[in-house]
Amino acid sequence: MNPSPFVRDVQLQVFISFGVNRTKWLKAYNTFQRQENNLDLWVRGKPKNSVQIWKAHRNLRKTPGVIETLGPMHEALARQGLE
Repeated sequence: MNPSPFVRDVQLQVFISFGVNRTKWLKAYNTFQRQENNLDLWVRGKPKNSVQIWKAHRNLRKTPGVIETLGPMHEALARQGLE
């Protein structure tokens, strides 16, 4: 009726499981890190003409609901920046 061998067996199983999971997590982290380091962050090319940026911004502002949705967020960010 000595439970000690069973306790050690359970502890060993948990430790092995933790070790295997840690190896999996490390491999996943290394994979993501490698992909992130080699990732080109440009989504699209830089516009050749600066007027294109202005036109895109103007068109975005004219889209219904954009100012109402983004306005409060921008105001809060501006206030935090000033503080």
